[in-house]
Amino acid sequence: MNRADRDFAENLVLAVKKRPAIYAPSHPNHKDRYKIDLEWTGIAAELNSTVESVKRRWQNLRGSFSKSLSAMKNQSALALIKAEDTGSSLTTSVKAEER
Repeated sequence: MNRADRDFAENLVLAVKKRPAIYAPSHPNHKDRYKIDLEWTGIAAELNSTVESVKRRWQNLRGSFSKSLSAMKNQSALALIKAEDTGSSLTTSVKAEER
């Protein structure tokens, strides 16, 4: 990702963060499509872009983040499983030596 893309992505995240109706299901306007569309129009204007473009980029960023988060969780789970497997093998070895 080049510097301009990174800056745009950062500014997009900050712009969306200021508008919780877009991402927070508990927000009173979250289900109001008209108000959400107004929020996206405001974001597009703030970033000198189109509504379609900012929505598409937001979807891409969310998807990439979710994928990365899932991968990190999977790696942590695998490390934990390996540690448990190693621990149980060591426990079994110690018990066998005690006999």
